[in-house]
Amino acid sequence: MIPERLSYAWLNHRDGTYDSICERCLRTIVLHRKPIEVRLVETFHHCGEEDLRQTLRELGPGLIEKQLAAILEGAVRQ
Repeated sequence: MIPERLSYAWLNHRDGTYDSICERCLRTIVLHRKPIEVRLVETFHHCGEEDLRQTLRELGPGLIEKQLAAILEGAVRQ
């Protein structure tokens, strides 16, 4: 079975760091200054069913909606 390719949103911070957020499980995968390091960490991330359940438990539907809105407003698609 071929694993599904995940997409990530990068949020740029004023201090020169990037957050990489998995667009499937909405978890911040890495915060780093070097884009090459961010991409490396992304290659090892996989989100399973439990990750998705945990995101829902931790954030709740209202906060997930806010996080998605922030991704859509400020993200640089990679």
